[in-house]
Amino acid sequence: MTYIYILILLARRANIFRLFADQNFLAGETAVLTGPDVHRLRNVLNLGEDSPISLFNSQGLEYVGKIINSQPNLMEVLLLHEIIKDTESSLNINLVQCISKGRRMDYTVQKATELGVSKIIPIISSRTIVRLNNERA
Repeated sequence: MTYIYILILLARRANIFRLFADQNFLAGETAVLTGPDVHRLRNVLNLGEDSPISLFNSQGLEYVGKIINSQPNLMEVLLLHEIIKDTESSLNINLVQCISKGRRMDYTVQKATELGVSKIIPIISSRTIVRLNNERA
């Protein structure tokens, strides 16, 4: 019966809410969620008992499960199946960026990293206004 439920969850994967939980889990265990995650799942997304959910961590592992206990400050999730995902992009994207004024360059680096840029090459052009001191450079 459990295997059929896992297959149904995987088939309906687009409807499963994914939640980051930086913990070490094992398939078959019960994960305990607390704090703002519980508020978001219960009150914002209206998820209750028997709702499918997916938990993932920073190690590249994802666990498909279902909520088995839902209380105001605590939620228990039965982890049914482990999925190993490769989240790194196969594309090698390089960004050549002129140095910007103020904190704009920091923002550009942050957003480029979030989008999957693998290499950022800062340059100074003939129209670059920014003059960096030794510490900032």
